[in-house]
Amino acid sequence: MSIVARDILDLSVPLCLCGESYFLRHARDVETKMKNVMLVGGGKIGIAITELLSNTGDYHVTVADRDAASLARMPHKNVTAKHLEIGDARAFAEHVKGQDVVLSATPYSLTATVAEAAKRAGAHYLD
Repeated sequence: MSIVARDILDLSVPLCLCGESYFLRHARDVETKMKNVMLVGGGKIGIAITELLSNTGDYHVTVADRDAASLARMPHKNVTAKHLEIGDARAFAEHVKGQDVVLSATPYSLTATVAEAAKRAGAHYLD
């Protein structure tokens, strides 16, 4: 029994070995909306997360931190810095409005407050 390419390849996906396929050429014409991500915590882990997400071009990252020096070290491409103190969930939720996702890179003591703020603002939450 011999195996040929059509037995291995998923032919429902366009394949073109000698140039761009129709679907790849026209995929560029479809505008995709960047996801809004709020990252809470601008330390070393926060910087790494921000670099990874912002460099994809798929995410606009808003970094919230109480330390202005940490915010100054953030990358600038697709990134907005918010210098703020997290007090209570209700007040912080106002800053979260409009975000699709909230990522927490904060000390454990802020986890419940950040999660509650994300819930109040209707955003997904990841820790």
